[in-house]
Amino acid sequence: MKFFEEKGHKIVPSSSLIPKDDPTLLFTTAGMVQFKPFYSGSVPLSFKRATSCQKCLRVTDLERVGKTLRHHTFFEMLGNFSFGDYFKEEAIKWAWEFVIEVLCMNKDRLYVSVYYEDEESFKIWNKKIGIDERRIFKLGKEDNFWGPAGKTGACGPSTEIYYDLGEEFGCGKSTCSPGCDCDRFIEFWNLVFPEFDMQEDGNLLPLKNKGVDTGMGLERTLLILQNKKSNYETDVFYPIIKELEKIFNRPYKNAKIPFNVISDHIRALTFAISDGAYPSNFGRGYVLRKIARRALRFSQKIGFDEPFLYKLVPIVVKIFEDVYPEIKEKKEFTALLIKSEEERFLNTLSKNLIYLKEIFENSKNKGIIEGKDVFKLYDTYGFPIDFIEEYAQDEDLKIDIEGFEKEMEKQKILSKKEEIFVDVGLKWEIFKEKKTEFLGYEFKECEAEIIRYRERKDGKFEIILDRTPFYAEAGGQVGDKGILKGENFLFVVEDTRWIFDDIVHIGYLKEGKISNIKVIAKIDEKRREGCERAHTATHLLHGALREFLGEHVRQEGSLVEPDRLRFDFTHYEKIDERILKRIENYINEKIRENRRVKWRYLKFKEAKEEGAIALFGEKYGDIVRMVEIEGFSKELCGGTHVNFTGDIGLFKIIKEEGIGGGLRRIEGFVGEMALEFTQKNAEILKEIMQIFNSPYDVLVQKIEKFVKEKEEIEKEKERIEDILAQKIYESLNPLKFNDFEIYIDNLSFCNLKILKKISDRIFLKNKENKIVFLVGEDKGKITFFSRVGENIISFIKANEIIKEFTKFVGGGGGGNEERGEGGGGDKSKIKEGIENVIKKIKEEIKKIANT
Repeated sequence: MKFFEEKGHKIVPSSSLIPKDDPTLLFTTAGMVQFKPFYSGSVPLSFKRATSCQKCLRVTDLERVGKTLRHHTFFEMLGNFSFGDYFKEEAIKWAWEFVIEVLCMNKDRLYVSVYYEDEESFKIWNKKIGIDERRIFKLGKEDNFWGPAGKTGACGPSTEIYYDLGEEFGCGKSTCSPGCDCDRFIEFWNLVFPEFDMQEDGNLLPLKNKGVDTGMGLERTLLILQNKKSNYETDVFYPIIKELEKIFNRPYKNAKIPFNVISDHIRALTFAISDGAYPSNFGRGYVLRKIARRALRFSQKIGFDEPFLYKLVPIVVKIFEDVYPEIKEKKEFTALLIKSEEERFLNTLSKNLIYLKEIFENSKNKGIIEGKDVFKLYDTYGFPIDFIEEYAQDEDLKIDIEGFEKEMEKQKILSKKEEIFVDVGLKWEIFKEKKTEFLGYEFKECEAEIIRYRERKDGKFEIILDRTPFYAEAGGQVGDKGILKGENFLFVVEDTRWIFDDIVHIGYLKEGKISNIKVIAKIDEKRREGCERAHTATHLLHGALREFLGEHVRQEGSLVEPDRLRFDFTHYEKIDERILKRIENYINEKIRENRRVKWRYLKFKEAKEEGAIALFGEKYGDIVRMVEIEGFSKELCGGTHVNFTGDIGLFKIIKEEGIGGGLRRIEGFVGEMALEFTQKNAEILKEIMQIFNSPYDVLVQKIEKFVKEKEEIEKEKERIEDILAQKIYESLNPLKFNDFEIYIDNLSFCNLKILKKISDRIFLKNKENKIVFLVGEDKGKITFFSRVGENIISFIKANEIIKEFTKFVGGGGGGNEERGEGGGGDKSKIKEGIENVIKKIKEEIKKIANT
């Protein structure tokens, strides 16, 4: 980066792996992601040249990771960027200068490629740089046309620099050259020239700020400079490999692919979790879960079946902590979260393997596992799709991938309902080029001018003002609502959000049409005040949790709504109710103390030195806003707050729960909502007192007595049921057929529980050759139960008996080979159904006798 800094580039720190305000991406996939608005012109340029080392995460080639020397999920991309400044010639010249004069690479091993229609780049390499045209390869769109990062945005032709690693890395074909899919010619620097703006419909429009976007893969460059056989032998991987040799007690050379996969995946998990992503079943969380489970699957392939990934986190941190200190700050949390994910998956395999085997067994006659069953194994029981595929191959079964993908699509449609609606491709009506000035810390209303607006596909509008009191959703606090009043129109603001770097007022026209740019912007004051109470309460809660639980507690997410809050934090066990009560009392004590809440701007370094807490996943500039509750806490926060803690009124915890490995959540009410909640509970308590005809001070004893009496009644009921079951068992006359005892009867006065008790007595002795099918009644509906002995399940299965019975009476049921149960249906068909079951059982017994 120093090289390009000397050429007038601003050094820009790596952005988070979680893209800010870009709904088209789950992760930061390239160095240019944080600069997308600069190319499109959607934000004013604060600099025209930049250079960065960006952490990136991609899973487009996941199945190749570990099997080639160059594919990775997490990687670092070095880049230099121009936004409407220099273009192809300077970019190519500087790249060559850096490669030859700074990195001192061997010229004789270097080749380049260009987009086959890009004659300009070809001539620069050939005429200006002096590369022999035999070393310049013209390739197609797949290789040398890049972008966009996401569905829309900047894109354009590219030129790439390759290094020849030698014939030993090649495919042996006479046509092997740059662009070949083998490992010989490794592309380590891609110079993209964004000059088009791709629209949602695929059209390419001229880019407002055409420029340069280069990406040099750090891992690939290290491979060349350190003269290694693969990226995995370089300094950024090999310490992890060495640790794996200790854990697995085997040398790297004997299991290269599993070692490669695991060392890659633990880097991705460590960095992504440090930036605020967590394994889950949706979105980026699903990607992380898939990466973690793939790593575990490869460890199982070499016979290791215990949690171990978490042990690698300190190694990753040691390699990168000087460059990315955020991973060091979250080291313990990251390791604990990964361990929890490992334990969950390994437990899933051991606990749910029975369901996988059952579905496979039921699918053998068809030769294929239906899509809905594949999805059930994946979604309900937690089996990765590649695990299911491999297991199916072992059983000579195919899987219905198309059907599975249809089920997945249904799930995606449902999950998308929760996503933010953003029309990325729509054009703005622009009146002025200006940044919005936020006045909402001091004013609830102001005069303003519309600087741009656009109508969305859903009929709503997005409006940007030159100044606004409206707070845009950020830091967990929801966006303001209110109105924009113009001379000939009234606009209702339903939400306020950041879209890229703009405060956008989203809503609908209630009256007139947008015809005048001057407006009065007025927020819903009561709603804002509720948000302020809740937001300050989250700061009190954060401080209280650290006070009572320990310094490891960190905020990991929040939702701040009018008089309601949700606070996610790091902690590894359920909070004891007594501690929770102390936390609640402590916060209300701080509210009664009416402490002053103030804020100020200062340098980030100064704020940290003062002890201010910075939130993970947030990107802070040089100047930050610090919110201080006097004598209590300091946090970096852009949200709105009350002036004194007394303004909160009351704080009430309503729920505490776990939401994932190492993460807990507290939900609470403040202000009016807390008061309403308390009053409602008092009303409920009053009703309970009336029901039990008991005063408040002895109510608990009265309820305890009631519960105890109920338990005694239940015990007596259980005793009577046991006696009844025993008497019925003694009265049963089994049908004996070919050394088998068949117990089949209609016991209409017995519920399912008693039927099972009778079955237990039947199977108490000599249980191998017994078959039970009993029909009873529960709450006016048919209930039935089946069970078969150990020597019988190979040819008569309990769940099949249930199916045979429901063919006649209807209803439904299920179970497994040994036990089955069901309910419902037509009572008039019971006799016919039982006769059919007896017939089928005898037929199966005869078959086995004949064999």
